[in-house]
Amino acid sequence: MNELTIRAMKIGDVEKVIEVDKASFSTSWTPDIFYQEISENKYAHYYIVEIAGHIIGYAGAWIVYEDAQITNIAIKPEYRGKKIGQKLFQFMLQLAKVAGAERLSLEVRASNVI
Repeated sequence: MNELTIRAMKIGDVEKVIEVDKASFSTSWTPDIFYQEISENKYAHYYIVEIAGHIIGYAGAWIVYEDAQITNIAIKPEYRGKKIGQKLFQFMLQLAKVAGAERLSLEVRASNVI
């Protein structure tokens, strides 16, 4: 497998992130939600994971003082089972720790996986 890259999500990534979201959850977020999170929510931190320049997953968190909440974490179905989600979660956990979070929660949405 090519090298994984985790980087901050940009506005231009939203279209591909929506594809990951739709493949992962029974109810997908709209592009506007992602645009607002990236550009207007000062507590939001969104990252994508890519291989060879292709977005294969993403994660988001809100970090407010000592509290962090992972809002989303998703990996394209064909890349699941390769510990990519685990690496992305560990990245988000470290991000929360560095930001001073003392507690972490995970928001759960219904998955497309049966």
